[in-house]
Amino acid sequence: TPGIAGLVEQGDEFGKALACGDLNSDNYADLVIGIPNEDIGDLENSGLVGIIYGSGSGLDLSTYYDFDMSYLDEPGVVYDHTRFGAALTIGDVDLDGKNDLVISSVVLSATQQLPDSVMVLFQEPDLIRRHNFEQRY
Repeated sequence: TPGIAGLVEQGDEFGKALACGDLNSDNYADLVIGIPNEDIGDLENSGLVGIIYGSGSGLDLSTYYDFDMSYLDEPGVVYDHTRFGAALTIGDVDLDGKNDLVISSVVLSATQQLPDSVMVLFQEPDLIRRHNFEQRY
């Protein structure tokens, strides 16, 4: 995708799920992109979620970053065929007046004994975009 760093792999399903809403309380809509079939290292279809922040002139592609399941769970631990980012939504889950990000992970492996899951990133300072997040690219 022009303006977004990274290697494109056939079948990644970039944009399979999309959600739009203000995730950083700047009154501009941000775009969340599900990439459920992205391979992480040798792990097939582990999935990624990408975020592009909005601005007064539209989406700012220079703000794009992505993260895998280990960002929300155990750092560095990613499983294959979890399809992180298969479905997304944005809404005020905890009723604090701020949008939160909800991400699903759907396990599609007969060998993995992991449950399907739904994860919520509550909008608080530095939670949606942590300063210690390590870029994949």
